[in-house]
Amino acid sequence: MLTARVEVRPKGQTAWQPASLGMRVFEGDEVRAFAGANAELRGPDSSTMFVAENSRFAVTKLDYTPPESDAAVLSICVFEYCGGMEEPSV
Repeated sequence: MLTARVEVRPKGQTAWQPASLGMRVFEGDEVRAFAGANAELRGPDSSTMFVAENSRFAVTKLDYTPPESDAAVLSICVFEYCGGMEEPSV
């Protein structure tokens, strides 16, 4: 789910690009939501991450082990909160 202006900066790149529904994010990517915007990201294990307006975070580690049996599945998603953000100056 996306509302208003949400952008992603892929790992190793300097330019931000508009986020879109179904877009994948990977380790090292950053996500930011501007004023009035928010996003919900869903992991492969159905976990969710909500990105509120005026915030930015980096995906520092994504670790998912798909189930191979009826054993419990451990899923770890680590996100680094980068703090509030300001509208870029024009």
